[in-house]
Amino acid sequence: AHPVNTEDGAATFSNIMGAELSVSSICQAQKQASGFVTSDGLPFVCDFDLLLVSPELEETARSICGKNTELSPMLNPETGVGANPVHGMNYIVVGGGNVGFKDEQWAVADRALLSEVFKLVYITEPTVVVSPRDNPLMTDYIAYVDFAFGFGDARPILFSDPI
Repeated sequence: AHPVNTEDGAATFSNIMGAELSVSSICQAQKQASGFVTSDGLPFVCDFDLLLVSPELEETARSICGKNTELSPMLNPETGVGANPVHGMNYIVVGGGNVGFKDEQWAVADRALLSEVFKLVYITEPTVVVSPRDNPLMTDYIAYVDFAFGFGDARPILFSDPI
């Protein structure tokens, strides 16, 4: 639960759910995010237009977001056809080996907002140190930088881990 200080008092929100990947669970995530508020108590406006999936879910993501998915058989198994409300989303496979999403993990994100809250913080700015040697025709150049990546807000992404 992430804290949100609003004018009415402290509130919390969660950007985690436990649903398996499907069109309806993506819509459920979008509905959950519509309840998020900003620190001044106003509705948090976002457009979840990016699906992040584990390598094991790539086939499912392709059937939801791939080419010609305006109609999706997953939505109505009886007739085999249903309108896909999330057919314009892009997807990215995030994982491989022991890094990233595994098994049935997936997330939806707002690409524009995600890039705004993802920050690079320099602890030591990029520097080049010149170290002279005994030989005047040779010089050592040593580059150094110290930095970290982090997120300033959890609202632009919603994770799901059904296991």
